[in-house]
Order: sequence, then C-alpha cells, then structure tokens
Amino acid sequence: LVVPPASPSAAAQSPQCPQSPQSPQSQSLRRSVPPKRILVIGGVAGGASFAARARRHSEEVDLVMFEKDEHVSIATCGLPYFVGNVIAEEKSLYVSSANALKTNFNITVKVRHEVKQIDRERQVLTIAGPDGTLVEESYRDGCVVLAPGSTPIRPPLPGIDLPGIFHLRNVPDAVQIKAWLALQRGTEPG
Repeated sequence: LVVPPASPSAAAQSPQCPQSPQSPQSQSLRRSVPPKRILVIGGVAGGASFAARARRHSEEVDLVMFEKDEHVSIATCGLPYFVGNVIAEEKSLYVSSANALKTNFNITVKVRHEVKQIDRERQVLTIAGPDGTLVEESYRDGCVVLAPGSTPIRPPLPGIDLPGIFHLRNVPDAVQIKAWLALQRGTEPG
C-alpha cells in the first residue's frame, strides 16, 4: 500500500509509486518520472521484496527501509519447521541482513526503528529509534510504501490466556515456543 500525498498540490510535486507489482499503476510507472526517494515501512517478506524490486528498476532512487524488529528478512514460512526441529538451526531462518541489503542492493535498512506517524501534509515520517528518540524523515520527492506486517488476533475464547497458548510471528516467538516445549519435556531447547 502506498501512502498518497494529503493534497493535490503535494501530489503534483510527488512522482507516482506502484501500489503492488501487478497493479496497472506499476505498468505506467515505467513511462513516468521515477521517485527520488522511497521510504519502506516494514521489512521481512513484503518490504524487503519490494525494496529489492524497486532497486532493480532504478539505481538512482534513495531506498530506506524501517523495520521495528531486529531482523529485516526472515523465512517466516519456516518458523513452524524450526519449532518442530525440522529446521535445526535458528540462523537458517535469516534470509538477509541489513548489511547484505546495503551491500547487494544499496538499500539503507534501519532495524529497531518503528514508524510512529505519517504526516501526509508535510510528507514526513516520525520514527522512534532503538533508544526511543524520535526523528523525522521526509518523503517530499518520493513516496512511502506500507509493508508493516500484522499483529495476531487473540479472540476472546475461554482458555486463550492459559500457559502453552502462543502466537507465532517472528523468530523470538519461535524461540519462546521451543523453550516452553523443552521445559514441558524436561529437555534442552532444540
């Protein structure tokens, strides 16, 4: 999802960004002026894939990705296999790192940076860094792509808060589940 400018005058100053790789807008993008800057909110599958694809389309665009967790690109589909010991090592879940994305694609990745606000009128993001300090990043000559992932829904069911009820969204969740299972079995995790 791309965040549009707040006003028509801001839209006239900002190049168009695609809403998805298959969208009709992305076809016309090849004929339009590319953005100078793309700020991607979220990493993992959606954000990292978009940023890498955007880099393949333009070497000149300034690409910056903000990921609130520690790891920017993980194999989320492998998390259940890691919990079940089919994937033995945690490091096998890490697809790419911030350093690798910078080296291979010239994408600036800021891990442990959470976007707190999008000011469409000023075309600025407010971001909390690892220490909680708020900074602003402008997207005046570009656009923002939203790929923040999800938050699990915990339905109000009887027993939902009992021990052994988990959600599985990232590597720390998987590690927590493995540790709990090992504790129940009286063994070491892994």
